[in-house]
Amino acid sequence: MLVAGALVAFSTNVFAAEHGYARLRYDLEDPNGKCANEAGFRARVVSRLGYDPFREDAPLDLRVRVIARGPTIRAEITSAQPGKPPGKRTLEDPRCDALGETLASAVALVLDPVAATAAQSSPPPPPPPPPTPPPIEPAPVAPVTALAPPAEHAEHAEPASREDAPLVPMLYADFTTAFARAPATLVGARIGAGLRRGAWSIAAEGHAETSPDAAFISATDRVEASAFSGAVVPCGHLGLFQACGVVTLGARQVKALDVVSPKTQAAFFVAIGARIGLEVSVSSAIALRANAELGAPLLRSDYTIDGVSRATSSVVEASLGAGILGRFR
Repeated sequence: MLVAGALVAFSTNVFAAEHGYARLRYDLEDPNGKCANEAGFRARVVSRLGYDPFREDAPLDLRVRVIARGPTIRAEITSAQPGKPPGKRTLEDPRCDALGETLASAVALVLDPVAATAAQSSPPPPPPPPPTPPPIEPAPVAPVTALAPPAEHAEHAEPASREDAPLVPMLYADFTTAFARAPATLVGARIGAGLRRGAWSIAAEGHAETSPDAAFISATDRVEASAFSGAVVPCGHLGLFQACGVVTLGARQVKALDVVSPKTQAAFFVAIGARIGLEVSVSSAIALRANAELGAPLLRSDYTIDGVSRATSSVVEASLGAGILGRFR
């Protein structure tokens, strides 16, 4: 009630005799899908007021942002109205349901203190009297034919279904360094686009990498190399961390330098691998990311100079990446 009272201080409808209305913007940052979505939050507020207080033509602009990315869940409430100073309050609780109830009560008091207070003060109806038990009749004794299932199985009952997590489009870009993909270290970039729901995501990527300097593949032979490829990347997320599978298809090009007539050799490659990464959110829409990848090429190539094989592609390749990710709700 202290928090609700503080919220009422910045509302324009304090102690108003008529119903209060607001334009609602509800932002939920909950990768694991634990907290109520906008429809659930609206229903809680309506149940406290007895009417729907949210209208697009209301003068009061009310924004609710719920961030559930750690052990403590935080909610931010801000209000804005033409000609009035803006207001802001923050609530915290380790439990999503408890925070949602407090948040709905606080918003109800902001919009219509009279209706919200009346709803809270109304006593619940008394429970119906228990039914009269039927008379006990002796039952015939019968042999035991089956044992009752252990009581401990009741603990494993399927939990109630959780509201579906939102489907969030995402776009990211990484600077990369690749090792053993070609006979020289490659640097470049990858761009990816995908979708995430709860703890799972899938993305499609494009890679472009080249060697910054010539590399020796023998005591006397130098080459320049580049690689262009695409990948499909399904991932699982746990807090800040992610683990992904990677399937890559592309082409690498190698050009010998210390020959009379340099020619570029091109070869296709397919690789499967795994990636681990870290994503740190700086806002509800932006995150910084870093990752490391290890892969195994399914197609290998020989690199020849003047018709003589000088090197063969590695059985293992690796890469490091760091960049930025954007989410679109």
